[in-house]
Amino acid sequence: MVKAYISDWSGAFLPEDAMELLPAWRQERAAALRRQAAREESIWTGLLWRWVMEENGFDPAMQVSCLPAGKPVAADGTVFFSLSNSGPLALCAIGDGPVGADVQQVRPVKLSIARRFHRGEREWLAAQPEEERELAFFRIWTRKEAWVKAVSNEEFLTLSQTNVIHPLPEWGFMDYNVIVKNVSSQYLAAVCSRGEALPAALTQVEPEALLAALGREKEEKPS
Repeated sequence: MVKAYISDWSGAFLPEDAMELLPAWRQERAAALRRQAAREESIWTGLLWRWVMEENGFDPAMQVSCLPAGKPVAADGTVFFSLSNSGPLALCAIGDGPVGADVQQVRPVKLSIARRFHRGEREWLAAQPEEERELAFFRIWTRKEAWVKAVSNEEFLTLSQTNVIHPLPEWGFMDYNVIVKNVSSQYLAAVCSRGEALPAALTQVEPEALLAALGREKEEKPS
């Protein structure tokens, strides 16, 4: 069974030593980010991952390796997970089989980026009412990202190779399912899994819970 958790850390203060509370693979990923804001987002996402692992009975100290496309996977295959973050939101999906997760802020975007999409998706997007096209773009984008992350356990696919509007039988991945959820008026989230029941809702995890799991109380960001 697939579970999906989302956390909004708006207004929460990140402890100075939070990086030290993450496993090495996540520390390396966060440390490689130049922007402080991006680094903090990565750390919060790592804290959510750690909380989810403990909540579901897995050891956060597990050995994690990365696929060629950069996706982290449990080396022993006992659990599958996928992470994503956007602004103050982090998303983590977990399951017994391959999963993919993506969260995106719906924002003004140059729709010319859609040239990276599959032809069938570009045609579908162009057919949408102009005032709904931006939202439609992100419904494709989140769905594609989640699908590609899930399938990448088996084969690396690019965004142009996947058509999530009109799935192609020749893929060999027709047993994957994907859902898109409205997190708020500004954010969309997508979860994808292989032949398993997808969650009806995303489980909200407050930043207090993430910090409490580390023996911390929520702190207000200093002015």
